[in-house]
This record gives sequence, C-alpha cells and structure tokens, in this order.
Amino acid sequence: MKMLIRNLLVTSAFVLGANGLMAQTNDSWVDQLYQARIGRIPQQEARQRAEEGSTAYRAEPARKAVPANTWFEDFLRTKLGRFA
Repeated sequence: MKMLIRNLLVTSAFVLGANGLMAQTNDSWVDQLYQARIGRIPQQEARQRAEEGSTAYRAEPARKAVPANTWFEDFLRTKLGRFA
C-alpha cells in the first residue's frame, strides 16, 4: 500500500511539473475560473493595458457623430429661444 501511494505521489508530482513546463496559453484554467466567477479576466485586462501603454501609436477615441441636417433644431431654437 505504501508503494502504491508513493508511486502515485511521484507520478502526480511529475505530471504537475510537466504541465508547468509546457507552453503557456492565454486561456489558462485560472483565466477561465475568473471568467466564470466574476465575468472578466483581470490578468487579460492588465496585459491589454500594458500593451496599449507601450505602443507608439494610440488609436484616437471615436468621436460622436454630428448630424449634418439640423435645420429643424435650429428653427426651434430660434423660434422658442431654447431646444424644446
């Protein structure tokens, strides 16, 4: 019985060590756990912020679209003195 337990412990230690040496992927089980529990992945957000901070080109934030045809709003503003 002792030999079986010792072999099991040695095998499990070997498997855990081999798993740690394998190539890391972005979708690790810890990330999946955080995604399931809190709905977001803090490590992934931190990685994205670090990448954005180290880039030379930063994308401009999207501007609000201004309608080109505002004659009716201008008419109301001039007639009523305010936007109704």
